[in-house]
Amino acid sequence: MFTNIIRIVRLCRCHYVISNQKDLIINFGPNRKTIPIKSITSITEVNRLSLYSWFVSWSNDTSGLLIFYHKSSKVVISPENREEFKALLEALRKV
Repeated sequence: MFTNIIRIVRLCRCHYVISNQKDLIINFGPNRKTIPIKSITSITEVNRLSLYSWFVSWSNDTSGLLIFYHKSSKVVISPENREEFKALLEALRKV
């Protein structure tokens, strides 16, 4: 039973990858979301999410980066080094 719990926890971990400096790929267990970096309109840091927002976000934490993209879509992610990840995304948006 303990090994099954570890497998479930590993599946539910979030991973964030920047592919070809064009796409932000978010993996959450078996789910995958691809966001073109050029479509990101703004990035802000959030310290506390509501319980509902935490369950529908792609984040391991109740705080992280709130990314707005396209016209009205948004996603919350929680990379280990938020400031460095945010700076990288901001730099890639301007290229």
